[in-house]
Amino acid sequence: MPFCRSRPSRPLLVSALGVVAVGVALPMSPLAGPLGFRSLPLGLVLVLALMVMLYLVLIEGAKHVLYARADTRAALPPVRHRASGIASTAGPATSAVPDR
Repeated sequence: MPFCRSRPSRPLLVSALGVVAVGVALPMSPLAGPLGFRSLPLGLVLVLALMVMLYLVLIEGAKHVLYARADTRAALPPVRHRASGIASTAGPATSAVPDR
């Protein structure tokens, strides 16, 4: 799987999964009533899960496209400006190409 190439650190993974677990379990726990929580309908939970999965797929596709472009640019030879080799004898060396 492409998203397994770059793995998060263990503390980041544990804390993220812990937050998700608390967020899912809290509305189903005895503390839900005093806190004013209610369980989400199953349809909404499924739609949210589908949206998260679609988001992850789209992000992986975008990374694939961007990394492919970066690899192609890295394979190109460096650009040499024509004016970089011209020296002036009249004064200090100046570039014919304006600074950007």
